[in-house]
Formats: sequence, structure tokens, C-alpha cells
Amino acid sequence: MTISRNGLIALRDGALHTGTVGQISRNGRSIHAAYRYPARFSPVFARAAIELFSSEGELVIDPFCGGGTTSLEASRCGRHSFSSDLSPLATFLTSAKGRIYRDEEYEAVTRWSEQCVRTKQMDLKLALHEYPIPEEHIGGLRRPDYRFIRAALSSWKRSEGELAFGFDLARLCLLRVGQRMLDLRREPPSLDEFRRGLEEAVAQTIDASRLHRETVNRRWQGKRNSQRFMTEQIAIEELYEVRRLQDRQATLAVCSPPYPGVHTLYPRWQIEGRRETTIPFWLAGVTGDTGEKTYTMGGRGTACIDEFIDLYTSGMKSLSKVLQPEGHVVQMVGFSEPRTQLPRLLKAMREAGFHEQKFRTLQTQEGRLWRKVSRQKWYSAVRSQETSGASEVVLIHRLEGP
Repeated sequence: MTISRNGLIALRDGALHTGTVGQISRNGRSIHAAYRYPARFSPVFARAAIELFSSEGELVIDPFCGGGTTSLEASRCGRHSFSSDLSPLATFLTSAKGRIYRDEEYEAVTRWSEQCVRTKQMDLKLALHEYPIPEEHIGGLRRPDYRFIRAALSSWKRSEGELAFGFDLARLCLLRVGQRMLDLRREPPSLDEFRRGLEEAVAQTIDASRLHRETVNRRWQGKRNSQRFMTEQIAIEELYEVRRLQDRQATLAVCSPPYPGVHTLYPRWQIEGRRETTIPFWLAGVTGDTGEKTYTMGGRGTACIDEFIDLYTSGMKSLSKVLQPEGHVVQMVGFSEPRTQLPRLLKAMREAGFHEQKFRTLQTQEGRLWRKVSRQKWYSAVRSQETSGASEVVLIHRLEGP
């Protein structure tokens, strides 16, 4: 494979892109903006990596799919994709964003949202009693000043079950308005604000989904192929057991694994910056462990690094079995203690059969491409380090041939 200098420049620019997903496509007209998954990388970076290290029609993998950035861009670039994650919320988001919906589904969800915003306060309160939010998911929304928000969510979630089709699209819209109006907000929204938020979320999500459908169909010339966009809830250590990957190996993996020693709220929102809630699981209609350690390959802090490295090594060995010889892995990784953790991660990659590749065009520091983090929703338990939870590095590895 020829690695072009222009492709490397595009990868560098994409990695150093500091804008938000919403800024990439104004007015929310990007399906990526439907949900902001923690510690995500830019679609510009994912697209550059895909175009540089794979060709049209080949298979691209993301074993830590999160919000689906890699798989969405793979489809838009004419590649097949397989996305997996241990988190059911992540696999739901990836599937819901990437699905090619029918016009009837857009129309059904639009009618559903119109019905939701017209529901009277009395009926909202009734829904809260008849279809309550499960206790284990309420968390920081338990406060009295969120009672109308809880009632609205209960009512909207209950009426979503009456849809003939378009369930996943409706749930994606609920997640979008909930995250925008509740996560990291300093005070609760009014009921009117929340209603307007739902209207806007539905309009923007449908608009973005239509645009994504047009782009994908144009790239694939209208072909329907069930193998084009695949998602599965599975740990990376078990990736080699997936039959579809045994039948067809991937050319490239583009991913952002959990960051060692860094606390990331993957399945939770923060209410007023302090109180957490796992209501995203309920809104998405998924079940699973919502514990802090489940999706981070170990707990926060340096004491759990050994556990992280063991799981990471096992995962990369599994990934090596579903990649073609000389296939590439492009990762964006952050650390709580980069000086001690990066060498261990690189050693794990070598043990899994990968060789690190460095390119002069990409180098910003120590022979690798580092970038400063801007407004990411993850927190380092160790704050005294120079690069601590403030920088990420792009690592490029090639699987050794037979």
C-alpha cells in the first residue's frame, strides 16, 4: 500500500482539529451530532484515516465504537464496516445513527414528536405514575425541580411504544434532547424549553439522517447490502469469535480505546455537574451494567493500570486475528501518566504482533502526533502530570505479515 504525503497531511489536520462535531456541520446537519459520546474523535480524523489506509469495498473495524464515528465515515467513504463495543448504549447509538431509514419512519417520528409536545401537564403527571422511570436510572433527576422533566420523559417514552415503526430514530431523538438539555447544565430547563428542545432535536436529527442517507446511497449507488454496516455488542477480547470476521478479514481498524487511569462517564450524564444519572440506558431501551469500571477496562487511577494493560493486550491479540496481514490499526489514546503508560501500551501492541509506524509528516512531539484536548468529557484522576488528561496521541501500527 502506498502512503501518500497528502493523505498524511489530511490525517494530521484531522487529528489536530479542535472544533466540535456540531461546528463541522452547522445547524446540526451532521448525523454525528445526534449524540456526543465521551472522548470521541473528530469525523475529519476518522475519514482521513479510512481514506489513507483502506480502499473502497474493504472492511473497516472499530472495536470501541462509542458514538459510531468510524463506521459512519466508513459507509460514507464506500467501505464496509463492523462496529462493536461492550456497551449496549454505544452499539445502539452506532446502529441508530447509521441506519438508512425510510420516509415513512421520518414521518411517523415527526407525528410522534408533535403529539408529545402537545401533551398537557396533567397527562404528563399521569404518565409519570403509570410509566415511571426505573429507580436505578433516576439518579440526579430525583430532585423536585426536575419533576416536570421526569414526567415529560415518562410520557414521551411511553408514547414511543405506540409507534408502528421508527422506534430507534425516536429513541435517538430522546437521547439528543436529554443530553443537550440535562447533561452538564447548571440548572433544570423549563418544561416549555424541554418541549422546544424535542421539536428541534427531531427536526435536526431527521434532517441529518436524510442527508446521511443521500450521501451513503450516492456512494453505494443505491445498493442495499446487509453486510455494509454491521454492529454487535461484544468485548474486544472476543472479537476473533465473530463468524462474520472469520469469513472476511478487515484491512483497517480505527478506534479510541478507553484511556488508562482516566475516569470517563460513558453511560452517564451529569446533572448540574455533580449528580449522575444512567437514564441514557432507559431512553435507548437497552439494559446492561452501568457501573463505573465496566466500560473503562479497569477503574480510575494508576492502581488499576495492570488490569487495563492485561485486558488491552488480550484485546489487541484478538483484533490481530481478524485483520489481514499488514493491515493497520489507527488509535487515538489519552493517558493519566503518559510517560509510564505509553511504553506499556506499545509493548502490548508488540506482543499482539503489531509494529509501530511513524511518519515524519505527522510528528509533533517525541516522534509521534500529539494533540491538545479541548472540552472533552473525561476526567483524569491524576492531575499533577505534564500531559495528564490534557493530551492525546495518535498511534499507527501495522500487523506483521505471515
